[in-house]
Amino acid sequence: MLFNLIIIVMYFVFYINFFLMFIFIPSIGLYIVYPIKSIQYFVIIKNIVINSIGFITKILLFPNIYVNSNNILTKYNINNKNLIISNHPSELDFLLSFIFYNNCNLINKNICLVKKMIGYQIPIIGFFGLLSGDVFLQRNINNDINKLNKELNFNFMLLFPEGTCFNYNKKLISDNYCDKNNLMKFKFHLYPRTTGFELIINNNKNINYIYDLTIIYDEIIKNNYGDHYNIINYLLNKFKISNKVFIQITKYKINRKKSFNKNIIENIFLTKDNFIKKFDIINNNFIPIKYNYNKGFGCFIIINLICIISIYLYIKYYFIRYLYFFQFLIYYLYFFIIV
Repeated sequence: MLFNLIIIVMYFVFYINFFLMFIFIPSIGLYIVYPIKSIQYFVIIKNIVINSIGFITKILLFPNIYVNSNNILTKYNINNKNLIISNHPSELDFLLSFIFYNNCNLINKNICLVKKMIGYQIPIIGFFGLLSGDVFLQRNINNDINKLNKELNFNFMLLFPEGTCFNYNKKLISDNYCDKNNLMKFKFHLYPRTTGFELIINNNKNINYIYDLTIIYDEIIKNNYGDHYNIINYLLNKFKISNKVFIQITKYKINRKKSFNKNIIENIFLTKDNFIKKFDIINNNFIPIKYNYNKGFGCFIIINLICIISIYLYIKYYFIRYLYFFQFLIYYLYFFIIV
């Protein structure tokens, strides 16, 4: 499994970025000429990339994903805005979200609330995310409030309300904040960032449901739940890659007759906390997640064909190498100025 994770990381770092470099200039040109109409193009391309990554993740890293129900996943109401939230026990959680997006149509506008740093670390995500509507945050409410305090255009929005990956150090900071402000504390979660959450709900009136995902990895045992399960530690083989992943999916209806407040968020996280505390990895009624392998494989093939062409041009022509390098400089400068 460690070797499989290395393959996925290499796929992210090198292979996917060759795809970005190949279509960078045509995409920018399209955006300049047709700034509004080109948004759907970026949405489709980003969804194809997400499904490609989700496919290789499902095959190599998480072949055994179990959910409490597949019915909730197949009954999304795409006419309204759908909010998907999740706990964040490991840095591998975002790969699981790519698998979930396999259930969405390629034309759906799927956006994420992510740290600005992600746009630098994973250029493919930053480039298409920026042009298709993703919201990049600095994790400072004073800096981010203008981005959150407005109506957003999306079919599905994914966010991790805890704001960062759960670990002991972050838990101590969170608990200290709760003590000072007389807030509820959780055992397996950080206190959620309620201000941004409320702004999103109250400024996007078409969000009628919250789909809550509670992720449990069989190798992250409860006694060591606060260890830092980041990608570096996995690659250093400090932790085993989970063989089974269990995801409790809960659907909450938002009462639009009342203003959404932090008490509702606290109750959701209290339910998540109790679920993790009581969950039995061996004895449970969870079932394998439904996954469209044909769709995932099709997106994987499309991305790989373009990547192979891009790699061939890079190896064969010197000017292509300089062009690709120049494109990355343009991207980082553009991202730094705009975001």
